[in-house]
Amino acid sequence: MFPISHIDEQLVEEVKNSFIGEQLQVPPIYSAIKIKGQTAYSLARRGEDVILKARKVEITSLETNRVSDEILSFHIHCSKGTYIRSLAHDMGQRLDSGAYLGKLRREEIGIYSVQDALSIEEIVNYIEGISPI
Repeated sequence: MFPISHIDEQLVEEVKNSFIGEQLQVPPIYSAIKIKGQTAYSLARRGEDVILKARKVEITSLETNRVSDEILSFHIHCSKGTYIRSLAHDMGQRLDSGAYLGKLRREEIGIYSVQDALSIEEIVNYIEGISPI
């Protein structure tokens, strides 16, 4: 359990704002980044030391929503290469507590948006020849 009694809206706002803009981020060791031809997660799973270099990322917007005393949700627009698991961890550290990612939903990548995605029903109808896409 992480200490949370000291976390108020003002602290959340300050921490959130500290992540806006360009910054360096260390990717999680359980990532697909290659180290001497092997993925970091493969090395980590074998118990080997994995040291990853910080990479430049940019967060253009970060909106937070306090769901409960223990849960903070957020909506983010960020550059490619940004690791949201690392962001959650780093936010917990800056809140003088801890944090982990409970769930993640990617709503956009490049020009593709979940708002433009087909429903399962539309895909099934297309496959069955009932309707064109």
